[in-house]
Amino acid sequence: MSAEHNIDADLPRVILHNTISLDGSLKGFEADLNIHYSIATSLQVDAYLVGSQTILDASDEIPPEPEEPDQRPIYDSTDIRPFWVVVDSQSRLKGLLHYYRRMDFIKDLIVLISNNTPKDYQDYLKKHDYPFIRAGKDKVDFREAFRKLREEFHIETMLTDSGPTLNNELLRQSLVDEISVVVAPIILAQSQPKIFVGLDLESREIRLQTLEPKNLGNDHIWLYYKVKK
Repeated sequence: MSAEHNIDADLPRVILHNTISLDGSLKGFEADLNIHYSIATSLQVDAYLVGSQTILDASDEIPPEPEEPDQRPIYDSTDIRPFWVVVDSQSRLKGLLHYYRRMDFIKDLIVLISNNTPKDYQDYLKKHDYPFIRAGKDKVDFREAFRKLREEFHIETMLTDSGPTLNNELLRQSLVDEISVVVAPIILAQSQPKIFVGLDLESREIRLQTLEPKNLGNDHIWLYYKVKK
């Protein structure tokens, strides 16, 4: 069941999706990726929102970028693969994007930048024909960027399974519609990054409505919430 979209009518529905331990840790254990991505796939989103740090933390060995610039693929309306929307206002991913663009399960990459993103990076994106959205002065203005994503790329639903930095910023800006959490059957004995660590709501609170708690098997539980506005 999908929650009714209750945020600004011109913004996509945004879902936070993470696998955590029972103590709320995001790292320090081996997540069941089959379960994690089966839930993500079942939510039928149009795009995945990915922070630059998530890509930099990936263990994949990325081959050098070809000298010949890429060309933007033709978007087929029958292609149900999601876009990857990459947040990179500081040009941290120059020379790495080609590897992800060519993954079979991605339609294409869309890069979110700000007005102060270095010009050489903007020129690089144009040269390699990466679609990008410029929004915000120093950092990406997510509300403006999301509005353009819906308007220009017809993205109605977007999921992010990144870390607390991106999650918390979206929550602070009231841009989250739903929270999906797979709880793994483990408690960690050491300190690990927590799902909402450092979240500063300035004395307000976020209230949730349970949608679909579900036993996923293999001792995993799925908690699914709608964010009350």
